[in-house]
Amino acid sequence: MAGRGSQPSRERNYGGRNEPTTLPGPAAARQHAGGRLLLLSDVSAPVDVATAAGQGVEALLSVGLEMVQLMAKNPNFQEVGHLPTGYVHSRSSDSFTGYQYHHPSKMSNSHPLRPYTAVGEIDHVHILSEHIGALMNGEEYSDVTFIVEKKRFPAHRVILAARCHYFRALLYGGMRESQPEAEIPLQDTTAEAFTMLLKYIYTGRATLRDEKEEVLLDFLSLAHKYGFPELEDSTSEYLCTILNIQNVCMTFDVASLYSLPKLTCMCCMFMDRNAQEVLSSEGFLSLSKAALLSIVLRDSFAAPEKDIFQALMNWCKHNPKENHAEIMQAVRLPLMSLTELLNVVRPSGLLSPDAILDAIKIRSESRDMDLNYRGMLIPGENIATMKYGAQVVKGELKSALLDGDTQNYDLDHGFSRHPIDDDCRSGIEIKLGQPSIINHIRILLWDRDSRSYSYYIEVSMDELDWIRVIDHSKYLCRSWQNLYFPARVCRCWEFWKRLMITLKPSNPKTELSSLLESPQSVDSKGVRSNIIRF
Repeated sequence: MAGRGSQPSRERNYGGRNEPTTLPGPAAARQHAGGRLLLLSDVSAPVDVATAAGQGVEALLSVGLEMVQLMAKNPNFQEVGHLPTGYVHSRSSDSFTGYQYHHPSKMSNSHPLRPYTAVGEIDHVHILSEHIGALMNGEEYSDVTFIVEKKRFPAHRVILAARCHYFRALLYGGMRESQPEAEIPLQDTTAEAFTMLLKYIYTGRATLRDEKEEVLLDFLSLAHKYGFPELEDSTSEYLCTILNIQNVCMTFDVASLYSLPKLTCMCCMFMDRNAQEVLSSEGFLSLSKAALLSIVLRDSFAAPEKDIFQALMNWCKHNPKENHAEIMQAVRLPLMSLTELLNVVRPSGLLSPDAILDAIKIRSESRDMDLNYRGMLIPGENIATMKYGAQVVKGELKSALLDGDTQNYDLDHGFSRHPIDDDCRSGIEIKLGQPSIINHIRILLWDRDSRSYSYYIEVSMDELDWIRVIDHSKYLCRSWQNLYFPARVCRCWEFWKRLMITLKPSNPKTELSSLLESPQSVDSKGVRSNIIRF
């Protein structure tokens, strides 16, 4: 290297050409060992690196992100993340990436600008995946063999160990499987699922859309067993999108076994909405005992109790070794009629006469609203619509209550109403299309004048026995009312209101606008409950 006081000419060889390494004129720089690159803060006349070094100009060698970040401070840059005007990229024989400066006026088409990425990184992961994937199922370099359903799968210990803690312990843990050229039989999977797993291990990819549900569930089981949480989550998400009557039971069984909350929840929601079809499916007979009980014990599994009993009876015949008495305890006998108890339950012999008599006693002595009813649970949707069979049984302007419009209304449009009297003999009654689980009602009282109201709300299953869930008879209320109460199953609810404050019209009536919306709250049993919005 030249001394500080000398100004020798420094040349670099690029592809067989001896060219001076030049950069923009100095403002402040620092010399790096070798003087290969000079980075300056302003652009003036070209300066030779060696000359700059001899004059004590500081140089900085920077490769990748550091170089680009420093260059970005130069106001003469074309854009952040690219070389300033005049820099030309070239490669030398010593694997150093050199940059040569040419004044823009002296540049020709033979020296085009080549942009440098802002991150200064090379991403050839797809090439790596292809090259490692080419080793899969090949005898070359393999040092372990798996045997699945009499099919041999040669593999490479180091790849398996790098991708999976399970295989690391198995193949390098000093056990029999760690011996050279070991052959390891696997009994708990299929060849199709294991092929998919090996492909994922070697390439990071897996194709799910063309596989049968049984293979996908075996694949999910392998992902859980061998500890691939990301693969487990991705496979679960795909299974959520292909649920149907035929596969939901076996999918729920696997999801429950491996404690996969998202997949389990999606299966439960699907079965709740298709309860009767699920009961008659072939997959229902293959459910494990634990999965079966977790389904039929849900309040939101809203099938007729007679259908549930007959489905459990068929399951017991299909699984004769299980404890049938424990299974039959899941049936809510008091919800069945006397005819069903005597003509369906009693001849089966699965329940004792005392159990049947106890159910009859409970049915005859209890209030209807005290029975443990099942109800539909539809989170995120408005259940007071004609789509779900809702209708206004009592009240004026009945159609207005179900149109869902809470913005455009007046005395003659957008509200349902009922006469106000001291005896509360009339109100507004809404009947839902089917028994539903609710714990939130939202109502809009007339708010276009200064009147306030008091009211209460009752719910019922048979329109005979009513339970009061909201009592604001001693409050002054107006406009929107957000009402919460313990979750209940109901088929009907009734609204009663009294006028409390002034500006009493000549024909006093109460107005009510309704909109049933999805539930976002959770009841005491941990089940998301429907919000009825009125």
